[in-house]
Amino acid sequence: MTGYVALRGDRISRVYGTRRTAFTAVKPVDFEVNSESAIGIVGESGSGKSTLTRMLVGLERVTTGSVTYNAAPITRFIQTHAGRLDFRRAVQFVGQDTSSSFDPRRTLRDSVATPLKVLLGSTGSEAEDRIVEVLRLLQLDPAQLRRYPGEVSGGQRQRFALARALVVRPRILLCDEVVSALDVSVQGAVLNVIKEYRETNQVGLAFVSHGLPATSFLARELVVMCRGEIVERGETAQVLHEPRHPYTAKLLGASLRRRRVAAR
Repeated sequence: MTGYVALRGDRISRVYGTRRTAFTAVKPVDFEVNSESAIGIVGESGSGKSTLTRMLVGLERVTTGSVTYNAAPITRFIQTHAGRLDFRRAVQFVGQDTSSSFDPRRTLRDSVATPLKVLLGSTGSEAEDRIVEVLRLLQLDPAQLRRYPGEVSGGQRQRFALARALVVRPRILLCDEVVSALDVSVQGAVLNVIKEYRETNQVGLAFVSHGLPATSFLARELVVMCRGEIVERGETAQVLHEPRHPYTAKLLGASLRRRRVAAR
């Protein structure tokens, strides 16, 4: 893959409700993920990290600020069919709610093959070979392709969602809690796949998680969110060993305690 692509939010925020019942999920923040990024976004539930990534890909409306893709407003891409295809070829998003991201009436083969056909025009044996290649990377049995989403476990469905994103060889991949539904024995394997895939294919990554070990394994840079704000960002090693914000130190302490309990 060649070329540099960038997805950027400038002072973007998200407010829900009316003036009387307004709730600010994300306060004005600046954020960029590009084809060279390896960013981890961490924070407790409700910190705004998922809303931030969903705004970047157009799944959540931006209340204030602007989102640009290669310096052009994202609205130029998502408002036209041709623009959406260009954007989705380059940027893929994998969310945590797989129960609603698959059409229950379509087989998993149809769901994974559709992006190849629509975005790349790939069909037949070429598409089949690519699908099988990605499934094996994710430790999925190609025989499961004939099944429907409701016939596999939540963890398997999450990996099929990741496969659906990777088959088109995106330039930027945004992942929202993609290993939270997986067994511990599988989490490590999937994290290894994501890391190796990013490095081998020059894919930019923004990885959202409340788990610091998984995030720090994948990320060169950490962004810490609390109550809709970015309270700290920096190189992963620096944030882990010399946290500047009390909230970051709190997250690190909680993570360390969980690891001690799990080791007993």
